[in-house]
Amino acid sequence: MKIYLTLSSSLRKFGNETGVLELEMTAGSTISDALEKAAVPDGEAGIFILDGQRIFEDHILSEAENIHVYPVILGG
Repeated sequence: MKIYLTLSSSLRKFGNETGVLELEMTAGSTISDALEKAAVPDGEAGIFILDGQRIFEDHILSEAENIHVYPVILGG
């Protein structure tokens, strides 16, 4: 199945010039699996949005989903 990751901010360096990656995933794959396939290092991505709702790395992906991925935000 085909899914899309829209990489934001500092995560764009792991994608292409548009920031949108099209990935072919197998049934039962999770966001964590997609991040691994996209070569986004562990700990870089922290917020995932699908259709305006926050989801988490264990979300089971469905055909044609477009997941917006934001970096971990640190502050002090």
